[in-house]
Amino acid sequence: MAVIYIKIEQSSCVREPKLRIKEIASIYCQDPELAYQVGEIELYQFRKQENGREVFSILRVIELIK
Repeated sequence: MAVIYIKIEQSSCVREPKLRIKEIASIYCQDPELAYQVGEIELYQFRKQENGREVFSILRVIELIK
């Protein structure tokens, strides 16, 4: 079992409609391939009609990684 360290900023601004973990967090792991896979996990997909703001819990991020 690998240990993954994640540091997420309290507030982030992104430009792409697909929000991935790597765009809002720093990911550290001894296995670089695992760190890459975690970073590519999609958190959210913004739609054109939305105001562009979304709030996430760190627990949601952990659920997606499991």
